[in-house]
Amino acid sequence: MGLGGRDVTNYLLQLLLRSGYLFTTISEKQAIQQLKEALSYVALDYEQELKKAETSTDCQRVYTLPDGQTITVGSERFRCAEALFKPYWAGPDREGVHMLIYQSLMKCEDELRGVLSKNIVLAGGNTMFGGIAERMLNEVTTLIPVSLTCHVDALPDKHSIWMGGSILASLKSFENMMININEYYEYGPSIVHRKKG
Repeated sequence: MGLGGRDVTNYLLQLLLRSGYLFTTISEKQAIQQLKEALSYVALDYEQELKKAETSTDCQRVYTLPDGQTITVGSERFRCAEALFKPYWAGPDREGVHMLIYQSLMKCEDELRGVLSKNIVLAGGNTMFGGIAERMLNEVTTLIPVSLTCHVDALPDKHSIWMGGSILASLKSFENMMININEYYEYGPSIVHRKKG
């Protein structure tokens, strides 16, 4: 994917700089990540939320930086998270998360698509944004064939994926299923069919 939490944080920093705020110290720039985690959210309908933000102060929040300076954050709260769906805003040659999910589903065999589309689980730091599961559901549902049902869950802990991966990797039975980089380059994605354990 090439778009992580740091990219979203940097994009939020750019948005705040464009709004006239100045962040020069490292601690101020680090505070932007905390601001993102505390106040940012995913808009269910980006265009509608943007129009609302232009005519109302409902989405504005005051945030206190570590040095005591306060800033008012408005549409930046959801505009930074929109980079997950429009990552070209934060850099070129990137696909939105919803497109990556869709492309992954379409690469699967037909009989698996229905099962997988009902079990989409979002994990990691960027999935902590309020509204992300609902928005992802809307985005993926518009892309997949109408014959498929979609269900999306966002894990409540940004470290869940790491904990699950570490547990899985520690299982003796998992060793036979591991794929190393050389095997992947030799066989491509089809290597998963050879290594079923």
